[in-house]
Amino acid sequence: MRFRPLSLARLAHRLVDVLQRRSVSSWVARQARLQLIQVGANDGVMADPIREIVLRPNVHAVLVEPVPDVFARLAQTYALQSRVVCRQVAVVPDDDRLSVPFFRFVPKPGAHWDELYTGWGSTRRDHLEKFREFVPDFDSLVQMESVPATTLAKLFASTGWSTIDMLQMDVEGLDVALMESMPFDSWVPRIIRFEHIHSDRDRLLRLLSRLHAIGYRTFSHGFDTLCIRVEEMPHFRMLSLIQRLHPAWFVPPR
Repeated sequence: MRFRPLSLARLAHRLVDVLQRRSVSSWVARQARLQLIQVGANDGVMADPIREIVLRPNVHAVLVEPVPDVFARLAQTYALQSRVVCRQVAVVPDDDRLSVPFFRFVPKPGAHWDELYTGWGSTRRDHLEKFREFVPDFDSLVQMESVPATTLAKLFASTGWSTIDMLQMDVEGLDVALMESMPFDSWVPRIIRFEHIHSDRDRLLRLLSRLHAIGYRTFSHGFDTLCIRVEEMPHFRMLSLIQRLHPAWFVPPR
């Protein structure tokens, strides 16, 4: 078998990705108790970037997934974890909606199906169009259903916690809008990670500027942006060093 050699850029990407994940995992391990919310948890297994964190004995987590059958698998995944609460609800920026339309791919007889499709659901129909070229039977698989909705502020309040240590978000195109709706006057997570890959770059840059102004340092790499409170930065010195040496490695892609 012949292996394609890694380019310098691809190697750097992999190294930075590993470094970010290990830095966050190490920080989590140092906490006596950590309170975490994951918005867009899917089934808790497939391509889950924080599954190992959720399973740590010092972590108490609320995991959010709106799609009924996917939520059922999520609840089953963590059925034996008393520290983990699963909630079937969509988180939206708007404050006046009790339910929202949700668009997703559903398997149909005779149509090509891949389990990856279950991770591409969104409250925005136009977002699914980005995946048309990867879904051979796109039109026959798209389905809309109504799901219960809440806001970040209401979700945070429902936990009964006074603080949130870590917020993980992957909501397929709605991440920046949710970050813009964050109630930072009441809730200031120590670490936030959200997906930026589907976002408008100018809007994302404005959000990053705002985050810096209120006391976060941001590291955008690959698909995601990692936001760390300045008081936590002593635990992330290596990220700061790399950012100073190679600033282009931690900015949103053009």
